[in-house]
Amino acid sequence: MMKWQEGSVAGLRARGGFEVSIQWDKGDLAEAQITSLLGTDRMIRTDVPLIATNGGSEIKADRSEEGKVSFPTTAGETYKFTIGGQR
Repeated sequence: MMKWQEGSVAGLRARGGFEVSIQWDKGDLAEAQITSLLGTDRMIRTDVPLIATNGGSEIKADRSEEGKVSFPTTAGETYKFTIGGQR
């Protein structure tokens, strides 16, 4: 299977009123950004620990054992996700 080592996508629309942009490097997530269009709660699934920030401040996100991360959002705000200690 071919794996793109680096790249990005932007402007993807997600259920619930979200716009998603993702950048990756060396086959791994470098950064993901989720912009809330409606201010609804968001849940994402991940196999790796993520740090979520908004405006440079870390946000509280509930994490389950199944790899689900959920957090409240505000319409018009963008939430940034990086792996572990990357900022």
